[in-house]
Amino acid sequence: MKEIETPTLGFVWWELWATLNLTIGNVFVAAAFSNHTEAAIFFVTLYTVLYVLVYKKNKYAFLIATIMSGPLSWIVNGIYLKNRWGHPDANQKSIALSKIRTGWWESDKSFRLVIVSSITWAFTAYYLQDRYERDLSLVFVPSVGMFVFYFAYKHLVQPSKQQ
Repeated sequence: MKEIETPTLGFVWWELWATLNLTIGNVFVAAAFSNHTEAAIFFVTLYTVLYVLVYKKNKYAFLIATIMSGPLSWIVNGIYLKNRWGHPDANQKSIALSKIRTGWWESDKSFRLVIVSSITWAFTAYYLQDRYERDLSLVFVPSVGMFVFYFAYKHLVQPSKQQ
């Protein structure tokens, strides 16, 4: 679509909708999964990330959130988003996201391996244990240990590149 020449359109509803969903919406999501703590944590986190992106004027997050909301939101937000799709504020590139993306891929491969394996270990160890007697030391000690061994190797064993 073509870009709108003058940015005279406001984003009051956009920010209000994001704020309402970040506050009241998260309460409803948590209440919906009140019997399943892990699912509640997962969906509240996912919901929060989505609506933080909406609040930062990400038009694709706004579109996804609208689709997830229901028929009344489809009509109201569909018209609202259609009028602002080409707006310069809704088409900004996220500087922080591009820094994270390039920083991740420019980091050392072994560092990325330690992060991914630590997160994988923590989630797997947490979910494979009995629900009522989870040993958090089994979850976190190996993950932290991987980081300690990585940094010890990096700073004590591996020769520096300055020589």
